[in-house]
Amino acid sequence: MNKKVMKCLPSFYIFLTTIATKSVFEGEQNERIRIARDLHDGIGQMLSVVKMNVSTLNPADKTVEGTLNLVDKTITELRAISHNLIPEALNFGLFAALEDICQKINEAGKTQVALNVGEEINDIQLTQQNKLSIYRIVQEVLNNMIKHANASYISIDIKKANENMLIAIKDNGDGFDTSKIDDSKGIGWKNISARVHLMDGDMNIKSEKLIGTQIEISIPA
Repeated sequence: MNKKVMKCLPSFYIFLTTIATKSVFEGEQNERIRIARDLHDGIGQMLSVVKMNVSTLNPADKTVEGTLNLVDKTITELRAISHNLIPEALNFGLFAALEDICQKINEAGKTQVALNVGEEINDIQLTQQNKLSIYRIVQEVLNNMIKHANASYISIDIKKANENMLIAIKDNGDGFDTSKIDDSKGIGWKNISARVHLMDGDMNIKSEKLIGTQIEISIPA
């Protein structure tokens, strides 16, 4: 086989792997969006109609009461499943959804998270798919920082620069050896990296032990 062809094979393999990964994530996210909408608009509305019809029956009948309770529990569980597929807060915009994450973490009390969004960022138009990807990236990074880095404070700064969205997430946690990320058995970092690449973005990680970690993500907007 031609030496030039042999030399190009590793790069071609990486290219094919990247395309395959993107296709998988694109398909997964599109399917999540579709299923979540079907659950909310279809089954959710039908359950609401069932509840309304059952409530018109004899309220003294214990079977009616039990059925209403069952329908309520089913609606609650359906909302939880739908939220896991697509967070409900995303309906109010990406930054409202990120603020919702931060608020919930702050209320827990262990870690405080500050979200700062530049005014110019509002001009950026994002697809629903990219909004979901960014949401999941930030969610996973925060989870790692709280769970593994023992961070007590995390800052998230989002701004626009040269037609890119820049996301900087910094903590005051334990820090870690960034050279070992590729050897990590956990799927967290792999998912984060895959989602960033899905949007043709770049990610840079800086970390010092006992000082903290800073993650910078640049996404074309």
